[in-house]
Formats: sequence, C-alpha cells, structure tokens
Amino acid sequence: MGTDAPLSDISADKLVRFETAVRTVPQLDPDAPKMMSQGPSVCVFNKADSGEVLASWLFCQYLLTDGVQIAYSDKPIRQGAMRTIWPTFQATPTMPSIMRLS
Repeated sequence: MGTDAPLSDISADKLVRFETAVRTVPQLDPDAPKMMSQGPSVCVFNKADSGEVLASWLFCQYLLTDGVQIAYSDKPIRQGAMRTIWPTFQATPTMPSIMRLS
C-alpha cells in the first residue's frame, strides 16, 4: 500500500512519495460501529475547509471516469467502461453470469 507497495504502474523517476494510513471510519455511535466495505472504499468527510471537501469530491469523480475504471477496476461501475472491456470479460470463462449489460 502506498509508495512502498510491491506492484506499481508508475516508473521510479515519476514516483512521488506519500504517506498512507488506515483508520476506522467515523461512526455516529462509536460503541456500535457499522460499515460495509466490498473492496476499495472512498469516503469524503465534511470538514471545515470547504476547498478540501471539494478537492476530495473532484478526486472521487476522477476515480469514476471510464479511463480510471478500465485501468484499475476489476469490476467497472460505469457502462461506458464496461462496454469498452466487455469483449475481454466475455472471453473470460470465470466471468460471473450476473454481470450483464442492459
């Protein structure tokens, strides 16, 4: 995870070091925490700095673009991305039958 992850698609000369941390998600009731996570989750927190909140939201929107979904997601959530890679999925025998384009 982070810049020390064993696999990276960024060349060493372009890599920018950064620190990562894993934290629990803030809860309404800390004594009864609840969270559903199925793979990578992204959260945008309401903070005092509205610019930071906007930057976080724009980053989330970037993560949802077709190009990012095609390059980094094993299950794209956008139909445009899915249509682009659908022939590859159809050729994969282990592809779950539940994944269908409407």
